[in-house]
Amino acid sequence: MLVRRLMTVMALSVMAGLSAACGADDDLDAGKGVAASAAATASAAGGDGKAGTEEVCKTVVDIFTREKLNLAEVMLALATANMDGTQAEKDKAKADAEALLARLNPEVGAAAAKAADPKLKAALDGFMATISKLLTLEAVADPDFEQKFTAASDEATKYCPALKDA
Repeated sequence: MLVRRLMTVMALSVMAGLSAACGADDDLDAGKGVAASAAATASAAGGDGKAGTEEVCKTVVDIFTREKLNLAEVMLALATANMDGTQAEKDKAKADAEALLARLNPEVGAAAAKAADPKLKAALDGFMATISKLLTLEAVADPDFEQKFTAASDEATKYCPALKDA
């Protein structure tokens, strides 16, 4: 059971790569990062500030691409600390997860808020809520987590199909 949970953790870290997700736009230089993607999203959206699915997905992909190594490290630290870590290791893993979520949640939330499609916003919000739950010591012990993660991931891939291929 623990091996299966660790495989779920590793699958999420692979998903976080998202290198080709949502029709990656070669016009965005990698050095421009999320700010350039957010600017492109805003300009493509027109005056109402609402963006299309592709633009929102691109922004989210950029965020996860930037954080994928941190995400994998935090998930591994949480799993390891939960298995046989000292209280200090558990506390550090928890603090690192909270710091990562403090970066991810506002950025992904801001991108999702720009979505013209409310179903895309809901799917991204649900996906982030699931990731937030994954980044806890308790998630390792939740027997239903894998099913919940799969449901949230499936919902997000309805709108950002390349998430499935990442």
